[in-house]
Amino acid sequence: MKLHRKVRDWGFTRGSVGGQRSAVMLLASGIAISLLAGCSSSASEERVVIQKPDKEINVITPEKKPVEEAVEVERIDKFEGVRGMDWLTESEIVISRENKERPPITVEGEKRYPLNLFAYDLNTGKERLLAADEGNKHANFAVLSPSKTYMFYKMNIEESAYAYILNLKTGEKKQVSEELVPIRDGVWDGDDTVVFAGIPGQVFAAHPDRDTEKLLTDAGRAMNPVMSNGILYYTDMLTLKAYDSASGKTIAISPKVENVIPSPDGKQLAIVKMTGDTERTLVITDLKGNAKKTLSKGTQIFGLSWSPDGSKLAYNLIDEGENGVKGIVVANASTGKTAFATIDVPYASDPVAWSPSGKKLVASTFINDDKGNHAVTFVIKLK
Repeated sequence: MKLHRKVRDWGFTRGSVGGQRSAVMLLASGIAISLLAGCSSSASEERVVIQKPDKEINVITPEKKPVEEAVEVERIDKFEGVRGMDWLTESEIVISRENKERPPITVEGEKRYPLNLFAYDLNTGKERLLAADEGNKHANFAVLSPSKTYMFYKMNIEESAYAYILNLKTGEKKQVSEELVPIRDGVWDGDDTVVFAGIPGQVFAAHPDRDTEKLLTDAGRAMNPVMSNGILYYTDMLTLKAYDSASGKTIAISPKVENVIPSPDGKQLAIVKMTGDTERTLVITDLKGNAKKTLSKGTQIFGLSWSPDGSKLAYNLIDEGENGVKGIVVANASTGKTAFATIDVPYASDPVAWSPSGKKLVASTFINDDKGNHAVTFVIKLK
């Protein structure tokens, strides 16, 4: 299925239909998308004169410095009817979509076309099948190893799935979970290990060339597992914990944590903390949970993803306050400066994914309109 390109103006769509692609040319003159908290706009120094009966007072307002290191968006491409998940190359993404060339399968008592995984070339519009449905199971989740040699994916039956690893060079695949697991998690630690959750309290580590290990068997309500340099991080009843697979020891790092993502070099953590009944705060910490930088506050923060070089973070921010905003945010990990990359993705369905160069993002969401409930993917090119 080839997706056709249409140009749309910022803020509205002209004639977009299912299966079509629309491109948004943004900020061509170099204007940055408005920055969020922690940034000031540029302005010249101002002098205000206050007249009093016996004297004249000069009040000088300080000069506001220009915003530094603003994130600028060059272009946004929109794809309807597909769910973008990860990058194979700088110009090729992994998508999940209905394959109408396959026989329908039964889902919740209804016949539907199966979801399959494809590689989609952004330049040519060509697709190639990566994983097809099997035995009434959709192929509907994928994440690639750092070298893009392996694809970890799930074949789901409604809300449960079996996990697989596909060698993208040879086409060989292996099933890495014998029991049903949740359908939307899996994080690589290098090219030889991917961790994912099982039933509550269980965490697995799968490998392309050896048997799957059960790292944790009775870890309370272990959620959001991710491994970095052999250390498994996870949350258990909102407590961030770290498990050392070499020593077998587990330590508690920080309370009231919903999610954690280690930086690519494994030297710091991005954690989402509960700082109020309806407030979440994204903080960069050291490996002991000591805060180094606060990036964002909002009602919800999820879909965290570090850029390949560890200099930036992308995530979905939702603020339900009076002046609330929703969208994909990019933050500078060193300065803490943040900017919206797009407001077109109010609720991302998957973690935001960076291209190998760190100059593009892919984010997907589900919308309900006159065409029904369907996936929409945005490819965001940064300047």
